[in-house]
Amino acid sequence: MPLSPSILKALTTPTVSPMAKSTTKFTQTALGWAAHDSSGKLTPFIFKGSCRENGVDDVTMKILYCGMCRTDVHFAKNDWGNTAYPIVPGYEITRIVIKVGSSVSKFKVGDRVGVGYVAASCLDCEISKSFQENYCDQMRPVYNSIHWDGSPTYGGYSTILVADHRYVVHIPESLPMDRATPLMGAGLTVYTAMKHSNLFESPGKHMAVIGLGGVGYMAIKFG
Repeated sequence: MPLSPSILKALTTPTVSPMAKSTTKFTQTALGWAAHDSSGKLTPFIFKGSCRENGVDDVTMKILYCGMCRTDVHFAKNDWGNTAYPIVPGYEITRIVIKVGSSVSKFKVGDRVGVGYVAASCLDCEISKSFQENYCDQMRPVYNSIHWDGSPTYGGYSTILVADHRYVVHIPESLPMDRATPLMGAGLTVYTAMKHSNLFESPGKHMAVIGLGGVGYMAIKFG
């Protein structure tokens, strides 16, 4: 979902919600689309939650594209009963780095990067150290959660996001940014399943794909 000039223009006069007003210690302001109730209808929204000031381990990014996943719809409509409104969905995100923290060495301003569903974990437990942070009981998703600093996390249907550099990846120059977005969600999901099943090391091994949604489509391409 590219943030076109017409969308950005529409975002210049949204109503600020009580939650946005409560996060006054976060001075960076972002523009996004948020659902405010279980109707799932998205409306323009100004917020400061995920746009906390860039910390020493953080990367601030200008969002260029965001995939639209069925998960976003489920959260927007509270289908799973755990949505905290207002919610700004979106977790298949590609961006341009506009600021880096003093402890960040692998990124610089202007880099093309991507972020997926995981925004943070404890980084200390056995699960996190084995690169399975999504199973960490301290894992924080990129939206519909509360970050360590007390701010609500808002997703990629917006203009700016601040994230820990350890959950940011480089996007190769040869890969168009819009086409890279589904790799951050559906692509990672499929790749992980195939990797754990040793498909890449087993020529001739078969796999079954049930359904041709975003994940199924990626499974066929990787297969």
